[in-house]
Amino acid sequence: MKINSFLESLQSDIRKNGNDKEIDEDMRTSASKSSLKLSEKAEKKLMKDILLLLAKAEKNDKEKDKRTVNLLLEKW
Repeated sequence: MKINSFLESLQSDIRKNGNDKEIDEDMRTSASKSSLKLSEKAEKKLMKDILLLLAKAEKNDKEKDKRTVNLLLEKW
């Protein structure tokens, strides 16, 4: 089984769904970028909240039809 990179997955989605500027619910790939002005305390809380959300995601999913979702979170 070949593991696709983000760019390969994005290219596949664009080929399948077109290059429409509107958000398409069938698109599996997405990206988000934020530059936030936060205190050290708020930054730590944000990271804790995100990691907690990720940790609970599978447990909170009550649907039967599952698929693999790959996420990469970077902070600097």
